[in-house]
Amino acid sequence: MSHRIYNTEAFVLGTTSRGEGSSYVRFYTRDLGLISAWVQGVRTLQSKLRYHVQPFSYSQLSLVRGRDMWRVTGAEEIISLVSPQREMARFQFISKIFALLSRLVTGEEADAELFDEVRAVLRSPKDTFTSEDFSMLEVLLVLRVLFRLGYLESTDDARVLLECDLTDPLHYDTVRPLRPHAVSLINSALRASQL
Repeated sequence: MSHRIYNTEAFVLGTTSRGEGSSYVRFYTRDLGLISAWVQGVRTLQSKLRYHVQPFSYSQLSLVRGRDMWRVTGAEEIISLVSPQREMARFQFISKIFALLSRLVTGEEADAELFDEVRAVLRSPKDTFTSEDFSMLEVLLVLRVLFRLGYLESTDDARVLLECDLTDPLHYDTVRPLRPHAVSLINSALRASQL
């Protein structure tokens, strides 16, 4: 019996070790939404997939759907999003965004527009970003994620925050005075979501 192979881009959100060298890996994918997939032998030295499904990677995956789980049959890392030893501010930023996606995205429901927006933001920060820039970017991206997932309405006072160019830190200065209001909107949306 042949299985259909699904090819999709994905962020590697985290891994859980299972058995002799294998892992369940949590992915946020462009075409399948949030999934966990079995990666056979990924922790062994001879594994071809080992370096392509590391946390904080952005990868191209090949998957098959088994009876009760996804299995990764192939992977190729497109880019490692961060090196924790060298880029602490970026590492903390991406950790928070991945935790938010894990918490709020519900199951296997694709949202290519949200994925593309997150991808653009995660690939855009430059070496010149300060911790203050990452902090502002985090607030703006969390607002976008909450809005795209239906936890936040596009009211007049939120619209300027939702329409700001997230990939250009020069625009952050325009919305920086609105940061306390943005944090208040985020907290209200998270409380209302009860997640």
